[in-house]
Amino acid sequence: MNSNKPQTWKSYEDAVRAIISQHREFFGLEFIEPTSGKVEGKSGYSWNIEIIGYTSGNRKMVLVEVRRKTTRNIIPEEAGALAYRIEDTGAEKGYFVSPLETRLSSGANKIASFEEIGHIQVSVDSTPDNYLLKCLNQAFIKKTEKFVLKEEVTIIARDKDGNLIRKVTS
Repeated sequence: MNSNKPQTWKSYEDAVRAIISQHREFFGLEFIEPTSGKVEGKSGYSWNIEIIGYTSGNRKMVLVEVRRKTTRNIIPEEAGALAYRIEDTGAEKGYFVSPLETRLSSGANKIASFEEIGHIQVSVDSTPDNYLLKCLNQAFIKKTEKFVLKEEVTIIARDKDGNLIRKVTS
C-alpha cells in the first residue's frame, strides 16, 4: 500500500476545509470547525464528519463529506448514507466534495436532489492558495504565483569623452 496516500487524503481534506472557509458566505456558513470531528446522532451513534460548518443566525450544522476519488463517481449508497447522517444529527444540510473529474452517479444524483444534498467539486491538487471550485453553476478560482524581485543598481562614471572610468554594481 502506498504510504503517501493517507497524507494526500489529509492534505486534500485540509485544503477543501480552507477553501470552503474562504467562501463561507456563498455556502451560508458563519463558522467551520478547524478539524474533522464526531457528531452524535439521535440514534446515539457518533459519526465521523470530515468538515463541520454552522449556519449564521440559528447555528445549524452543515455536514461536508470529502471524497477524493478520481476513478469512480459517488454512488447511491454513499448519497443515502450522507442523507441518513444529516437526518440523524439534525443537520440543516449536507454536501459531497469530490475532484473535478468525479460526478454523482445518476442514482446518487437522484438521492442528492431529493434530499437536497449539494455537490462541490474542487481540483484534486488544490491548496488554499491555488484551486478551482465549482458548485451550483458557479466557479471560484484562486491562483497565487510567487516570485522574487531582485533590485540591482549600476553606477557608471565616464570622463568628458565618454570613456568608462568606473562601474559599480550592487
